[in-house]
Amino acid sequence: MSQNEHQVARQLITYLNFGSFPGMIQFSSGFTYDEIMEIQKDQEDAEDWRSALKDDKELIDSGKYFGLVRELDGHQYYYIILTGFFDFSDDAMIILAHEILHLCQFRLRDTLDRNMEIEAEAYTHSHIMRQCLNALRGNFQ
Repeated sequence: MSQNEHQVARQLITYLNFGSFPGMIQFSSGFTYDEIMEIQKDQEDAEDWRSALKDDKELIDSGKYFGLVRELDGHQYYYIILTGFFDFSDDAMIILAHEILHLCQFRLRDTLDRNMEIEAEAYTHSHIMRQCLNALRGNFQ
């Protein structure tokens, strides 16, 4: 691991995808609930994302790491929220993988038989993890 990876990742709010499956994920790192809502207040394309998360202030203020799905007007909104800064430590990687697993559980439970189609879930998890790490490192691909 390089010396830079021991430093704190920058703050970000970005959008990821599920790879082979439809759907988007809002990924944020280093922002509190109030900061996320404030940043997105003036972003025209973020209004539905804000609305879907509007009742979660108490939840998000109570912890540091979240993998969430919320429904608004029949549409599902997926979130990975890290309220602290990501430091690339082993613990941070494990926690990020844990939250991504929750998103896979939420997104794929009605799409495939997760007991039979284990490769699809594993590839989806890896795809999301790679996107998160690229975003945290500033390498958007």
